[in-house]
Amino acid sequence: MSLDIEKSVMLKLKAVEFFAIQVDESTDSSGKSQLLAFIRFIENDAIVEEFLCCRELPETTKGQDIYDALTSYLNRWDMTWEKCVGICTDGFPSMTASVKGFVTLVKRSQPNISTTHCFLHCEDLVAKAIGPELKDVLDMVVNIVNYLKSRPVKCRQFTKLCESMDAEHVTLLLHTEVRWLSRGRVLSRFYELSSSAQKSSSTNITLICILFT
Repeated sequence: MSLDIEKSVMLKLKAVEFFAIQVDESTDSSGKSQLLAFIRFIENDAIVEEFLCCRELPETTKGQDIYDALTSYLNRWDMTWEKCVGICTDGFPSMTASVKGFVTLVKRSQPNISTTHCFLHCEDLVAKAIGPELKDVLDMVVNIVNYLKSRPVKCRQFTKLCESMDAEHVTLLLHTEVRWLSRGRVLSRFYELSSSAQKSSSTNITLICILFT
């Protein structure tokens, strides 16, 4: 199934005139370096976003390694960088260095390519430097979410509560210290469920107290 999905995505990519790519490299829990790539392109007048690939970087994580990994993947499907018009990265030196960075190496093949900084990474940097009042709110929300997520029984009770309120969502988002995950999403989901609880006349206060004790 995965091979069929991959083939379908690449056939779409070959058919479009241009595409943009977002690239991020991170180390997983086993200590291996994983390179993730997502693509965006226009199909039938709609912007489409698809997962492109996940490649393991066996040794170093330099710009040349990232470039070689993605170039070999594109070549495998008879693709080149000529169709790429935009690259979004997290701004790390291995991505944006002026001499041996990944973006610099791609620009040798496609000089007119535009580059942007991932806004989720910007959010994460801002969140680390926010004022004490906002940080207290964020820390409290993260503690509540992680408390529920680490207790399966409480989590199931919370799902039942959300269903009884006819909330749009029935679960909270787990916060982890991974740079491509946004704390903003965790906070937004918490706020949306909180608003649903305020609007619902059937909210069981007793159950809420049980959940957090």
